[in-house]
Amino acid sequence: MTEREAREAILASVRAYYAQFKRDRRWDGRQIPYSGMVFDGEEMAALVETALDFTLTAGRFAEAFERQFADFIGVRHSLLVGSGS
Repeated sequence: MTEREAREAILASVRAYYAQFKRDRRWDGRQIPYSGMVFDGEEMAALVETALDFTLTAGRFAEAFERQFADFIGVRHSLLVGSGS
């Protein structure tokens, strides 16, 4: 088994775990909760994928978001920060 195949097997298991045990954590599309955990299987898989990269700080997902967000708002650069304050 290659590393890529192992990663895909792990992510498939995470998605199956979500579908069986955490499905009620999905956002219902009606109201934005002010607190509490709301996530879906793809978000859970992204979390595990980041852990598999052992990214302890901003990594490839953060960099991709910064690029896409900058494009979305029409600026050259954007940066994520550790808090909203």
